[in-house]
Amino acid sequence: MLSEVSAHPSRLALLSLILGAMCIAFAPIFVRLADVGPVSVVAWRLGLSIPFALIWCWRIRHRPQAPHARRGAAAYGLLVLSGVFLAIDLALWHIAIHYTSVANSTFILNLAPIFVTLGAWALFGEVIGGGFLLALLAAICGAGLLVRASFDVSPRDLMGDFIALAAAIFYAGYQLTVKHCRRHFATAHILAGTAIVTPLVLAPVIVVMNEQVLPRSLQGWGAVLGIALICQVFGQGLITWAVGHLRANLASVLLLVQPVTAAWLAILIFNEQMSLSRFIGCALVLAGLVLARRASR
Repeated sequence: MLSEVSAHPSRLALLSLILGAMCIAFAPIFVRLADVGPVSVVAWRLGLSIPFALIWCWRIRHRPQAPHARRGAAAYGLLVLSGVFLAIDLALWHIAIHYTSVANSTFILNLAPIFVTLGAWALFGEVIGGGFLLALLAAICGAGLLVRASFDVSPRDLMGDFIALAAAIFYAGYQLTVKHCRRHFATAHILAGTAIVTPLVLAPVIVVMNEQVLPRSLQGWGAVLGIALICQVFGQGLITWAVGHLRANLASVLLLVQPVTAAWLAILIFNEQMSLSRFIGCALVLAGLVLARRASR
């Protein structure tokens, strides 16, 4: 796994973030293949990652800590808060899918960079220029074309859309708290902390919703294991490491490479068609990523 120190942190962080986002793009596929409840999928994703995160923590136990890595109660509180935000974000997103379309819920979740940009400006004092805002707009419009979102006015769809919007806000909160936690904790410690907190937060929700918890087939077990290893251990691990070396708003926009990857995976695995609107969406997202990188130099 990547070291906490790099001779070229910015370039390596960009690559890590993009690879991590591409790993997370597999999540909808695993969710579709899993035969457990939507919130239970989240609990499996984080719960099964705990042993790997703890092994990683053990392997780096002798590494010297940076001078600024003093961990008071506030630092541990933010670590717990990041796990709470992640639990609520993923649970709300999966629930939203049952009320609105997958396209709408995915698009609205990808509005998180707007809230991250506002939070980075308010909390970290990051300067937001016109070029970056243009890049953000292009990337979000491209994401909308990719997932082919369409907003109906039925009460059920509107409720799902609002739930997805709440998920986007909590996702932004998760990204911002992780950015702050990286000042005090190594990547392994953050992954372990969130992996322990999230299932504890979701356990009462699973009980109340009376969900199917245990997979009933080899496919189901493979899906929950895959989402834990590929999406959480590798995907979230790479992203968590990278955000410690990038501005919060830039990192959030670069994560929009996820819907591009998801669109191509849907074409390759589920034989979905690559329409002209999706092609334009891919181009807009990628153009937005390039513009965001240049505007943040």
